[in-house]
Order: sequence, then C-alpha cells, then structure tokens
Amino acid sequence: MRKLGGRVITELVEPFREVEIDDEEFACLKAIVFFDPNVPGLTKSDEVRKVRKQVQVLQLTTTI
Repeated sequence: MRKLGGRVITELVEPFREVEIDDEEFACLKAIVFFDPNVPGLTKSDEVRKVRKQVQVLQLTTTI
C-alpha cells in the first residue's frame, strides 16, 4: 500500500504542485472526480450531477 501512496503522490499530486494549483482548486478537482453521476446502481444520479455542476461553477468563479 505504501508503494501505491507514493505512486499517487508522484503521478497525480506532483503535476498540480508544478502548476502551482492552490488548495481550493485542488479540492474542487477532487470533488468533480468524486461526484460521478454515472456510477452503476446509483439511485440519485440527478442530485450527484447537480452537486458536481455546482462545484464546477465554483471552480470557474474562483479561477477567473
């Protein structure tokens, strides 16, 4: 498991550090990935889609 954690840091987090993404932007990106309305068996996909859209709008308003 430690190798996996190191790999995640290297492959995913490091590129964000290189472009100097701030904590708010990073949190928004994580939420966009986490709130996936296309998960099989999800019963409230419309609600998940709505939350995901709200996060995307928030990200756009904070980066402009």
